[in-house]
Amino acid sequence: MNILCDTCSVLMLIRIAPDMFMLDKFNCVTVHEVRKEILQTQKFKSKYPWRTDFKDKIRSNSSISNSTDNFTLHFDTIDRLKIFWAKLC
Repeated sequence: MNILCDTCSVLMLIRIAPDMFMLDKFNCVTVHEVRKEILQTQKFKSKYPWRTDFKDKIRSNSSISNSTDNFTLHFDTIDRLKIFWAKLC
């Protein structure tokens, strides 16, 4: 399962490769908060009107939440990966 936690990444993927969310072989999902933000925020409603075409295709995983603890863990993991990849390059 590929979990996208960034609003801009989800919007970009829906725009250029909607099959990533629509086909089960890719199994892309997002967190509930990102889906809600994309579908309910006025900024996205006016700036990206095409997003409603994919409203039912953007799947969220309700068991994953963007709580403060999760964000801290996610960013810590990303920082560690950056350090790891920097050492390899």
